Amino acid sequence: MICKATLVRAEIQPDNTLGGEATVLTPGVEVKGATADIINGGAVRGANLFHSFREFSIGDGQRIYFANPTGVENILTRVTGNNRSEILGTLGILGNANLFFINPNGIVFGQNARLDVGGSFVASTADSLLFDNGFAFSANNPQSVPLLTINVPLGLQFGGNSGNIQVQRSMLRIRDGETFALVAGNVSLDGAKLQTLEGQIEIGGVKSGTVGLKTVGDNFSFHFADANRGDILLNNRSSIDVMAFGGGEIAIAAENIDILQGSTLLAGTRATAVTPQTTVKDVVLNATGVIRLDGQDSLIQNGVFRQTVGNAGNINITARSLFVSNGALIVATNSGQGSVGGINIKTTDTVAIDGASATGIVSTIGVQLSIGGIGKTGDFTLATRALSVTNGAQLGTSTFGQGDAGNITITAQTVSVDGMMQTASRRFSSGITSSVAPRSVGKGGTIQIDTELLSITNSGRLFSSTFGEGRAGDIVVNAIDRVVLDGTGTTNFPSAMVSQVASPGIGDGGNINITARSLALTNGAQLAASSFGRGNAGNVRVNVGDTLILDGVNRNNIPSGIFSSLEQRGVGRGGDIEIGARALSIANEAGLFASTIGRGDSGRVFVQATDTVTLTNGGRILVTVQPNAVGNSRDIEVETRSLQVTDSAQINASSQGTGIGGNIRIRADSLTLDRQGEISAETASNTGGNITLDVPRLFLLRRGGNLSTTAGTAQAGGDGGNIAIAAGLIVASPTEDSNITADAFTGKGGNIDIKAQGIFGIKFRDRQTAFSDITASSQLGINGVVEINTPDVDPSNGLVNLPTNLVDASQQITQSCRDSTGAIANQKSEFIITGRGGLPANPSEILSSDAVWEDLQPHALLNEKLSNSQPQQKTLAQPPTAIVEAQGWEIAANGIVTLVAQAPATTPHNSFVKPVSCPVVQN
Repeated sequence: MICKATLVRAEIQPDNTLGGEATVLTPGVEVKGATADIINGGAVRGANLFHSFREFSIGDGQRIYFANPTGVENILTRVTGNNRSEILGTLGILGNANLFFINPNGIVFGQNARLDVGGSFVASTADSLLFDNGFAFSANNPQSVPLLTINVPLGLQFGGNSGNIQVQRSMLRIRDGETFALVAGNVSLDGAKLQTLEGQIEIGGVKSGTVGLKTVGDNFSFHFADANRGDILLNNRSSIDVMAFGGGEIAIAAENIDILQGSTLLAGTRATAVTPQTTVKDVVLNATGVIRLDGQDSLIQNGVFRQTVGNAGNINITARSLFVSNGALIVATNSGQGSVGGINIKTTDTVAIDGASATGIVSTIGVQLSIGGIGKTGDFTLATRALSVTNGAQLGTSTFGQGDAGNITITAQTVSVDGMMQTASRRFSSGITSSVAPRSVGKGGTIQIDTELLSITNSGRLFSSTFGEGRAGDIVVNAIDRVVLDGTGTTNFPSAMVSQVASPGIGDGGNINITARSLALTNGAQLAASSFGRGNAGNVRVNVGDTLILDGVNRNNIPSGIFSSLEQRGVGRGGDIEIGARALSIANEAGLFASTIGRGDSGRVFVQATDTVTLTNGGRILVTVQPNAVGNSRDIEVETRSLQVTDSAQINASSQGTGIGGNIRIRADSLTLDRQGEISAETASNTGGNITLDVPRLFLLRRGGNLSTTAGTAQAGGDGGNIAIAAGLIVASPTEDSNITADAFTGKGGNIDIKAQGIFGIKFRDRQTAFSDITASSQLGINGVVEINTPDVDPSNGLVNLPTNLVDASQQITQSCRDSTGAIANQKSEFIITGRGGLPANPSEILSSDAVWEDLQPHALLNEKLSNSQPQQKTLAQPPTAIVEAQGWEIAANGIVTLVAQAPATTPHNSFVKPVSCPVVQN
């Protein structure tokens, strides 16, 4: 015992800075059934007791307690020597006072360290404690405590060389509901656990400056705005835990915060005694530098758990950058009864969520109503410069219980969602998601992204879904610059934005709305709104100020495109696709696809492009009813300045099932169908849809271009759809088999109504031929009616071909005429033939651009004639009559064509074609 007492006195040595109120150490006293040393004495000022030591350390197995005189609420202790304090045994208070312990040289809590403190505990490497009367209880400049009454501290003052606090593999716990604070230059926890159930744990890394201290009831809160920050590390499965009845609060402030190798921050409720009015407090991380969570089971969690009632708090994170990797998690959750708190993240630089653990746990930041949970899920907000979600990582909200999933709001200059993770049993696309899980009831949350650039690549996804009972959330993207979706990952999952009613879900799908300067979907990437369950698919609306590009397929030949579909076993209707852009380019099998495979109508497609719409090399705009589906194909509308459909591209509103074909309406200044380009509203066995073209300038059909509303393509019933064309000129090559058809098999052929200024190279025929045809025939039914209205003027009438061989005019001049001198014509005149000059050989030929008129009369003769001419009397010239450009022509009864200043009135004529009735062949 003597050796032990000597050892204790050597490690705990009071100084003499308090004068006659010095600290006194009493060893070998029984405390709570075991031997301990008691610290008495000190300076009492009001409710505060001050102690001062030159050295303060506790050996392994030792127990040191501060006496707690009556009326003392705060025990304030400083270490004025040059050595750090090592707490390897038990540090306690014989009462419920708060303990403040400062040593600027550093503090270490060893493996067997233990706290037996009835009130709050604050350990710090600050130089001094600051009070409201200007007094500083300083360890580096120790002074006596003034005699006046002193209130609780207002702050901690740090010099420029603050020591660190280390907690090494120990479990440090104070009484429930109190404040546990560690504030030092750097703070590290290695395999350690800090706990105050339903209390508050605050960790601060401070190198220099002042930390504000505020009393809140029986607790303390710290403010680090005026401090130069240090670092905080939780490593090797360290834990900070405030979970209990009403939950507690965790607040961490530093320059850099690392939570590694399975370390955790745990807040929320564990007990059944919580009332619905109880709200669990927040988890707050504030870093001026970087926050890192890395490794499987590394976790920040706040929630309400099974068999508990209450509202969970938020997780609030502020930093320059946040990195979550290798299976780490940030989760706000509720598996009891009550609302789930939200997650709020704000960084000035980067948020990166990446990868998965070796066992397949993907890195996740999420808000979740868990299985058995009843209540609303909190929202997720994130603001940063650059957000990346990569290699299977997840960010989102979900409901697995009874309640709505929260909304997701992301504001960033750039957002990147890239890649996927695959294990032996599971695969995950990197994603930003909001979902209603199977057997759950509630609405999905809205995903809203405001950015300059959104990039979704290598199977990355934005995913809003309902697998349970409730509407899926919307996806809303506002991009100042570009939205890019490209490619597939190793498993050929397309990069995509998806809003989905999944089987066996009950509810409508959410909408996808994108506003950007430009949007590109390439190499199999997709925007998809679909329903596999009982509910309508959502709508897809895209509005880009410049160009929308859809191009290519993936390695499984799945096309890039925008999809709205009612899928197999789905009951409802497909959603609409609405496109607004300056230019739309669809190429290489990509397209806009609205379809039904289930029981219900397809959606419609509407495209409005102020400049051009180009479909090439198999590009498609399709509205279809697939085989075995029950429903009708809906409409396609395209409005643009120029529409080109070439190289087997097609615009098609068709039914391959039992429904009728959709209608197609095109409004374009010019329309080109070339190299098997096609616009069709065909059906397999029902009435074809109608096609209406409004083309004021030119409708050009080349090399197998086709316009068709044919019905009964499977040699079945159904009337052909109608075609109405209003065009300036309709031009085709007669031998290139470009066609306008409204045919049928057993039904009635459709009607074709054409109004044009001129039709060239394509003719009406009663059946299709190898030439360019206009047909409305039926193989076994009644032919349709074709009406072609053009102006009743033929500019070739009355024209006569001029001879190409010019007559020698010198031989046509009579020689019998003499002038007054008696000279005949060939003695006085000449007619020189110099070639045709500016005249073409035939009126149908063009004028040569370099043809000139040249008068080659000999100069000598010309001068002679001018000298012999008599002077002419000058007269006042009359102003010439204005020349009016010809506006048309008239044909006289004798066939002479006269150009006139006003266009003649024309009389349209009806088609000379009469419908033909074919007899029905009886078997």
